[in-house]
Amino acid sequence: MNKKKPTFKRQRVSLALIESFGGTLSKTDFQKLLFLYSTIFSKSKPYHFIPYFYGCYSFQANSDLGTMIKYGFLSLESNFYQISKKYVGNFIDLLDKDEKFRLSIFANKFANMRGKKLISYVYNNFPYYTIHSQIAKDYVSDDIVAQNRPTENTAQFFTIGYEGKTIEEYINNLIQQDIRVLIDVRKNAMSMKYGFSKNFLAHTLKNIGIEYIHMPEFGIESENRQTLNSIDDYKKLFKQYKNTTLKNSDIGLKKLFELFSTHKRIAITCYEKDIQMCHRGCIANEIEKTYTINIKHI
Repeated sequence: MNKKKPTFKRQRVSLALIESFGGTLSKTDFQKLLFLYSTIFSKSKPYHFIPYFYGCYSFQANSDLGTMIKYGFLSLESNFYQISKKYVGNFIDLLDKDEKFRLSIFANKFANMRGKKLISYVYNNFPYYTIHSQIAKDYVSDDIVAQNRPTENTAQFFTIGYEGKTIEEYINNLIQQDIRVLIDVRKNAMSMKYGFSKNFLAHTLKNIGIEYIHMPEFGIESENRQTLNSIDDYKKLFKQYKNTTLKNSDIGLKKLFELFSTHKRIAITCYEKDIQMCHRGCIANEIEKTYTINIKHI
């Protein structure tokens, strides 16, 4: 990280947004304004959001601002972010011409919108983000919240990979499919990708009513994945996987079926986007064959 310049464009956008609103914003106002800017105005879509305790929320933005505080670009006092004095006036000029223009229009449009007025605007224009809010009743009716909560009555077994997705996009996939239990089939549920390590994922999903279960017995040892350079390499690995791990996984497969029978909408997850390049595809095929269940990949 350059001491005079944040590393990522999205970080520069978030700081420029605070600067555009006078150099200080409450944590709640920041999330709401960043949501509106990211969703409506910015071509680059710097952040994604999920419906959380107080409406739209970006974990990545919150993490980025923590980093900005660490490096002295920003301070947090009494729940308000404030641009550090020595950097006032720096961040808007770091944006490209188009982003700067769009942020200027946005700041002018929402210049006088803060607090309850801003929350009401977001909740009434984007009611999906009310579905887990602890304060929704103060701004919208119970009927509106219920109408925007994804609810599916049919049973469905899913698989999902997180490659190429932000944590917010990934969680929205789960919410929108009304997935009630997520089963992590990685051997080691750790990730360098923000948001996808076991503790963070389990805690966050619990807060929105999705159960997280780690079943490492289905995983593949990391050393067996080090030389995967071609389709043939994957085929050899998965052939070995089927003849060893899956062949001895009757108890685990039965548990997956029982979870599906109980909760109706569950998903197994791992990293790879392409189901053909991931061992969860082998698990899905075995489940389909053993229990005659149709599995959907998302």
